[in-house]
Amino acid sequence: MKGILKNESIKIRNPNFVRHWQHVLDPLNGYMILAEKLWNNEENYSESWNFGPIDNNAKPVSWMLDKFNEYWENGINWQQDTNEFNHENNFLKLDSTKSKTRLGWISKIDLELAIKLIVDWYLEFKNESNMNKITKKQIQFFSKLK
Repeated sequence: MKGILKNESIKIRNPNFVRHWQHVLDPLNGYMILAEKLWNNEENYSESWNFGPIDNNAKPVSWMLDKFNEYWENGINWQQDTNEFNHENNFLKLDSTKSKTRLGWISKIDLELAIKLIVDWYLEFKNESNMNKITKKQIQFFSKLK
């Protein structure tokens, strides 16, 4: 984001690798649900948990860049980084079944909306808006999603 904000060309390691993307408010919501469960019944919930995105949010890095480019005011510039890197899996995924079944947690934000919210937030940041107000507005919007 630093490079995008400065209108620099950003380097991308593996544009064809698939990742499950999600907006930060989705897993944070899961952690809040878990915190409440732990507070009320620690012995039944004190274990590991995953709060991953929905399956439809699995997209290649290049797809994300193209989508992001649609919303960013002047578009973004990127190029594939040709440096050698350590091995990286081309497909990553978290299994959130336990969080869904035992905590009743669900991912509320689909990928299209997540990108829109992220771009909106960063454009406000770029314009030196009151980010406390902008963030609270997005949290309130999130709290109304089903």
